[in-house]
Amino acid sequence: MKKFSPAEIQGTRDYFSGKGFPVVSATVLGHTFSYFVLPPSLETKLPDFVFRCTGDPDRE
Repeated sequence: MKKFSPAEIQGTRDYFSGKGFPVVSATVLGHTFSYFVLPPSLETKLPDFVFRCTGDPDRE
């Protein structure tokens, strides 16, 4: 799986935020995280898809 740089991750966040995609916060087993809800029109061939954009946890 591709690992994204911190700049790429921030760029993706900025893009999604600029497009007005809603943000949802969730807590699972004591870990809180947030994610953007992307419109299905971005990937019409996949009814339920996830775009994961994570980096290397050992990298700043």
